[in-house]
Amino acid sequence: MNIKSYSTLFIFSFISTAILTYILTKYLPTIGLVDIPSNRRSHDKITPRGGGLAIVVVVMIALSGFEYITSNNFVNSIKILPLLLAIASISFLDDLKAVPILIRLIVHLICAAFAIFLFSQLNSVHILIYSILVIALSGFINIYNFMDGIDGMSCVESIQLSSTMLILCFLQFPAINNPYFIASVNVIILGCSCGFLIFNWHPAKIFLGDVGSISLGFLTGLCLLLLALTSTNLFIACAIASLYYITDAVLTILIRLLNKEKIWQPHLKHFFQKAVQKGKSHKQVVSIIAVCNIFLMIISVTSLHFPVISIMLALAIITLTVQSLLK
Repeated sequence: MNIKSYSTLFIFSFISTAILTYILTKYLPTIGLVDIPSNRRSHDKITPRGGGLAIVVVVMIALSGFEYITSNNFVNSIKILPLLLAIASISFLDDLKAVPILIRLIVHLICAAFAIFLFSQLNSVHILIYSILVIALSGFINIYNFMDGIDGMSCVESIQLSSTMLILCFLQFPAINNPYFIASVNVIILGCSCGFLIFNWHPAKIFLGDVGSISLGFLTGLCLLLLALTSTNLFIACAIASLYYITDAVLTILIRLLNKEKIWQPHLKHFFQKAVQKGKSHKQVVSIIAVCNIFLMIISVTSLHFPVISIMLALAIITLTVQSLLK
């Protein structure tokens, strides 16, 4: 891994995203793309949404350009671009005017299926296992969208996950399939997330929108899946790294299903949203989760050598975090 090249890629992604996001804060309100406060949302003022469009544009330019210049798996970049464009397009349309949930899910499933087929390098796999992988990636995409509920939340999560995957990729480089692709994607996501966070930190001047959260979920989820398929230890490491998001989202979905609620509709029942309702500020809640994620990142790396102990520590950290949010 060429540190100088990846540093340049990070800087380009960071600066480009910051500039484009600033432009979008001015442009999006002119086309009516704003989020209106309601009793199902955690903000209290009209805010532009769809800012994740900046991230999508930068990812597409940076990934294809960097891979072409460095000759690192340029073909892989070309393969991912149509899928990213498809999933970002349907998500941006949903930001503009609500798209039926069934259509969105079909697009998510198709993109997930093609991504796994093109990148996983699974020579032969049972159709049932393949279907589970497709559903898992589609589920993660939507979890990312569900969890994008307060200022800075998704950017902080993306920073932690991309940082963790870069460390894992560096430590396990020879054993990983598509290591250059995974590294490049995560360096770009890291830069883009940092650049967008400047405007998304509380009080947010702009929101990611579905185009941002869904696209980030797609790229992040794909990279996690590719790493997880490498070995049992990397599977455990990736699960630990994303454990807060998975725990909060899955438990909330299960509770809502038991209450016979429509899980795709906006709500305020995630742990982090309840923390805001209890009086904590967006900054306090995201900071608590950021600390949790730092511990999960460290535990994720140590799980390569101490998997059982790491799983126990990760569960303990999640328990303490939820208690801190809800007290």
